Amino acid sequence: MDEKFKMDHYLRPIIIMRIDEPLTEQQFRSNRNNDTQSKKYEIILEKFHRDAAAAEETLIQFAEPSSTTTNIQTFIITFYSLYTAMTLGWNEERIKNEIDRLAKNERIPKDITDFIEKNTQYFNRAYFYLEKESYYIDIEKKLLEELKQRNFGQMNNLTTIENYERLDGNLNERKTFVKFKIKTNEHFSVNKELVEDFNVPVKQEFDYLKDLENTKQDTQKKLQQFRMKAIYQLYSHQNRALKKIFQNDKAHSGVIILPCGAGKTLLGINVALKIKRKTLIICDQVNDVFQWQKSFLKFTEMDKNNIAIILRTQQELPTVLLGREHIIVITNKDMISSNRKDIKLVTTLEWPLLIMDEVHGLPAAQINAEISKLKANMKIGLTATPYRQDNKIKEIFYKVGPKLHESMIVDLKQMGYVSKIYCIQIYVGMQDQYKQKYEEYKRVNNQFVMNTLYQMNPKKFEVLQNLILIHRARKDKILVFCEKVNKLADTGTLEKFAKLNNCPIISQKVEQTERSAIYKLYQEDKLDVIIFGQIADQGLDLPSANVGIQISFNFKSVRQEFQRMGRIQRRKENQIGEYDCFFYSIVTKGTKEVEIQFDRQIAVINQGYPYEIISAEELKPPQQDPDKKQQLEKILDEMQKKVLETCTKRGEDDREEDGY
Repeated sequence: MDEKFKMDHYLRPIIIMRIDEPLTEQQFRSNRNNDTQSKKYEIILEKFHRDAAAAEETLIQFAEPSSTTTNIQTFIITFYSLYTAMTLGWNEERIKNEIDRLAKNERIPKDITDFIEKNTQYFNRAYFYLEKESYYIDIEKKLLEELKQRNFGQMNNLTTIENYERLDGNLNERKTFVKFKIKTNEHFSVNKELVEDFNVPVKQEFDYLKDLENTKQDTQKKLQQFRMKAIYQLYSHQNRALKKIFQNDKAHSGVIILPCGAGKTLLGINVALKIKRKTLIICDQVNDVFQWQKSFLKFTEMDKNNIAIILRTQQELPTVLLGREHIIVITNKDMISSNRKDIKLVTTLEWPLLIMDEVHGLPAAQINAEISKLKANMKIGLTATPYRQDNKIKEIFYKVGPKLHESMIVDLKQMGYVSKIYCIQIYVGMQDQYKQKYEEYKRVNNQFVMNTLYQMNPKKFEVLQNLILIHRARKDKILVFCEKVNKLADTGTLEKFAKLNNCPIISQKVEQTERSAIYKLYQEDKLDVIIFGQIADQGLDLPSANVGIQISFNFKSVRQEFQRMGRIQRRKENQIGEYDCFFYSIVTKGTKEVEIQFDRQIAVINQGYPYEIISAEELKPPQQDPDKKQQLEKILDEMQKKVLETCTKRGEDDREEDGY
């Protein structure tokens, strides 16, 4: 590297380096910018530097973290990271000055300064908001003329209301703006074109204090319940996130990224407590709905009668409750996207606050159209896993708002806010007959049957048995993730394996009441192993679990990897050894599964998790009861026979997926 450094470079914690090779999807993980200019340079933070913590807190406000380890952290500047910075009150000069202050480099590369100038020029020139149940956007007149010259395609969705002047705080001058009313349900389209196509960072603010100051005394008494119980308080990273949401007496819409187990739900609750108005919370699964309700009752002074649950199984919606001004309504995506006529009671209301849990699922077609009908003054998206295999993750930044805060898993582990997970990948072979069948289908490129064979490899259950023995001896609590739980159940052998190990199986077919009963037994230490289908990938609240074992997985889904790790990442007491949690991936060697898991492995390593690869033969389990060992051998022989029969019967045209 020919880069010249400042004389006092040792006092500065970052280096700006040119990238010769394009970044991988994991490194440039969120794929949030179409303009590749920012990918030419990488900002490297020395985590061992004495000023590293302060530098990281600065960098995270205008740069996107691309990989994290104990000693080194890398960042990239993108349009979306600059969108975050401007929403948090930064401007072009401040960003460039901070980079210069922190960098060892004698000069900031011109490509970076040009990129910053280009992508900050339109801030404070477009404002998006809800007013009297309609969405509006105010665009500065000069910018509007420029957009028209550049063929801005949304004018048909805008109705001119008026021209007015407003003060630009950064330049201390008044500018003329044009106020537009947006056509019903077209606000996503308008924001998409402004943000994605024209790099206009649309500002979304809500003056939440305005009405609170004018509330009557009897209403003020009702608001007393909008507070945390005195025995609970937020962690430092949650407080930082809350401050970024509420700045300059305004509430800002946007996305919060916190690792699994770092308290996203509690943060969301505190946003609602601060708004003190009608709030709609949309969860992913039914489990999540009840978890949010439970958390509100545990952490706050909220009256149970002011927390409404809305689910598809209900015959009638609580219309009386929905009419209240100070109500928390919790539902899930399935309900919002249902074709029930009474769902209009929810979609036609004006919501001061909309919280979308697991917001990475928003781009999905079945929920996206219904969310666009909702009217909210303020939107907050919560996620631990800002990843999508279809690269649509950037949609959440024009549908919700820019990223407002992100906490790094490495830092939270060091502060003791989440558990330290040690990741182990275990290679396992196939029996000769099984391997021959795999090679047979490989020759004809039957991907579906090949996938089924390596995912349902009975040898994996031999490894699973050994891991259960090892961790039961340590008195650990185990969760098993199985992608093919329904297909294995069809063979009848999974139930036999579960019965041998005294552990239940939970798939989508198991009713909620039965699931709750099993979870209760697990939390009371009357069960120590549960086998799950995909249903446990998110929204599972079993904080005592400290061992995760995945015997099959959803191809290269990085999101699933982190979601499953998140099930065991809650903070633990009475830690044994350096690591208090273990996450295993059992992979069939000599198959495409190795390649698939490699992509997931790289993503995990880039987030600073320790990772080890071993063979099945290296495991040293305790002595197993001879009778149980013999039973296991019979079960696995039967499993192999039935899996091979299933593949032979279904043949090449079978594309059935498990119904989770």
